[in-house]
Amino acid sequence: NRWKPEEMHRSIAHPGAWEFIGQLGAEGFDKLHFMRSGDPTQRLYPLREVGDDETMPIMGPGLGDSEKGWEVTGNPHSNFQARLWAQDCAIFVELKVEPRPAIVFRTLADTARDTYQLVGSFCDWRLAQAVEFTSPDPARPGLFAATFQMGQAYREEFQIIVNWNVSQVYHPVVAGKPGRSFA
Repeated sequence: NRWKPEEMHRSIAHPGAWEFIGQLGAEGFDKLHFMRSGDPTQRLYPLREVGDDETMPIMGPGLGDSEKGWEVTGNPHSNFQARLWAQDCAIFVELKVEPRPAIVFRTLADTARDTYQLVGSFCDWRLAQAVEFTSPDPARPGLFAATFQMGQAYREEFQIIVNWNVSQVYHPVVAGKPGRSFA
């Protein structure tokens, strides 16, 4: 429906949850995200669009990447159900297309709301080849690290991407100037 907001209703079967029941189109495909009160600046969306990978965390609420959404696939004109709820400081999204079992996604832990990727000359600036930051020391929450291999010139340039979204980037104010501050 070209990202037109649809009304969700409180679930009778699952108290505290909101749900939407829809029908796939003739292609057997739809894509969706959630907005609080129809506000696009309060969207919930997957970190990356990867089909039914339940390990892919829910991001937001926030503006984020407006084209990201959960892919719902099945037989053409199949009924599907999208359910949203919060429990124990986490947000859950459940997607079900008849006759397959439901798939459930959830937010990251409180301490890891965002993910960070390192992209640069070492990977030809291809986001698909970016290096994921990890949190190597549980005793130092908020400290992230990433490693990459230096090229033969022993000089690489890079940027830090937030949540695989190229519109959320940390980079030096002046390109190619080692030791300069990040913007």
